[in-house]
Amino acid sequence: MARLNMEGFLNKLKNNIKFRNKYSDIIKINSDNIENDIVGIRGLYFGYPRCCIKYFIEHKDNLPQICLNVSEDYGFIPCESCSVKVFNNKIKLTRLIKKRYCKINFLDYINRNDNNELHNYSDLYLQLFEQELSDNPVHIENENNEITNNFQHSLQNNSDLKKITKHFKVKSEDEEFKKFIVKIDGKYWGYPVCCIKYFIKSKGYLKSDETISALSKRASGNTGFYPCEVHSQHVVDKFIKIEDLIKKNRKDKNKFPLEDKQSNIHYILGILNNI
Repeated sequence: MARLNMEGFLNKLKNNIKFRNKYSDIIKINSDNIENDIVGIRGLYFGYPRCCIKYFIEHKDNLPQICLNVSEDYGFIPCESCSVKVFNNKIKLTRLIKKRYCKINFLDYINRNDNNELHNYSDLYLQLFEQELSDNPVHIENENNEITNNFQHSLQNNSDLKKITKHFKVKSEDEEFKKFIVKIDGKYWGYPVCCIKYFIKSKGYLKSDETISALSKRASGNTGFYPCEVHSQHVVDKFIKIEDLIKKNRKDKNKFPLEDKQSNIHYILGILNNI
């Protein structure tokens, strides 16, 4: 029986519970684990051993030096057990690579990568499991879709939001209304939906409660656009450029990161006045 290609693998992961359970140690498919799931998918795509993928997910912020040493900057960091074997010349680093979906040889990848294909598979994962990944209500709204009435925090230094809410004083303390404006705002600039949701979840529009990660801020590069964790990792890893995330249906006539603030405000007000 022919082995699945990567697209077939992801589709089987979606539709076959037993197959999904087989990989549940590295792909958990829940909204709190998206970044690690992408790491797992990338590891499988490159043919890394399951033990190494799992180890990297669990220890990526505190990897032993031996793991970093034997990786030789190829991008594949083996688990501690496999690293010891490589260090003691019991196995070569390249021999750890098996069942590789990537068509480019491990040693050639640095010079001849196919990051676009890898990016497509990451996006396919997000598309296939969009419902499951967005079902967790704490991402944007509470379970009963209730509006929070005790909104006490100052707005982030966001002139768009401040100017918009001045026109709707009745809703100036309505957090759900502010989130709605942020959604329209993000779509105007051509930001991906997942990044808009991440910005809302991280309360990027607040000054005191903002929890945007250091990774996202690093990927942003002071552009004002804060990608979600998955896309931020792609940008930091140089799989993609941040400008490549901007959708073609961007309303602003300027090329990212340039912005026409006044046009943006008129656009948002036009939508709100027609609701």
